[in-house]
Amino acid sequence: MHPHQKRKALALKTEHNALAPPNPDSGSSYFESLGRSRKTKDRMVIAALELFAKKGINNVSLRTISEASGSSNTGAAQYHFGNKLKLIRHILSQIEQNIWRPAEQQLQEAIMTRACLRKLLMIGLYQLKIAPLRTKHHTQAGVLVAYCAMDPDREIRELAVGCSHKYLSLLKLAISLQLPHLTRELFEHRWRIFITETIVGEFHRDYPRTPDSAKDSGRQEWIERQWGYLANLLEYTEAGLRAPASDADELKSEWRALVESVDASVDSVPFF
Repeated sequence: MHPHQKRKALALKTEHNALAPPNPDSGSSYFESLGRSRKTKDRMVIAALELFAKKGINNVSLRTISEASGSSNTGAAQYHFGNKLKLIRHILSQIEQNIWRPAEQQLQEAIMTRACLRKLLMIGLYQLKIAPLRTKHHTQAGVLVAYCAMDPDREIRELAVGCSHKYLSLLKLAISLQLPHLTRELFEHRWRIFITETIVGEFHRDYPRTPDSAKDSGRQEWIERQWGYLANLLEYTEAGLRAPASDADELKSEWRALVESVDASVDSVPFF
């Protein structure tokens, strides 16, 4: 990383930690307690989280999960959860409760203190880009949610989206209130650009999202590069959101309205 970029990354990390000190135990402590548990059901949750994140949810059977948990009963996972969907639903609910809900509370506290746009963006970017890399279990949870979000099964996709839905909705509302000069349509357009780059940006392009990658010797160096990337993204996003509406924005609005009207007319044509 260039020295100038290193300074920007360090400045952003210091600024963020002063605003919201990181809690590396948040969420991971719950999953670590399951790993230490003697209960078969708890061990199966951890085994399933690791296997799903490593192989994908469609390449892991309940029998494999039972064996990986150390149970001598190969039907134990089916006994405790019934089927794979119920097991996935249980794990995602714990991810929402133990990882996303604390983040939502932190965001609410920032809103109550009337945090500025920059601080809101900083909190949001950290939770979406850095938090998934804090511990092995955070990484596995992030990978599992990503797999579920792309699954052909609609119910599984909706469960995955539900993990962060409340958090993202609150973040979106808080940011929109900071930008009263933007029309709703223009804000929605800029929000989509922001959230798309945030979710599928450098994290997905540059880093192998597997549990084993959490142990790589270059992991910490990569995380430091992410702070540099976030520093640039924060500047770009804040400036882009604050920018006044331009003729180009108006042209985009007219173009979208035209496309929507064409789509509506096409949808009204009966197909036999």
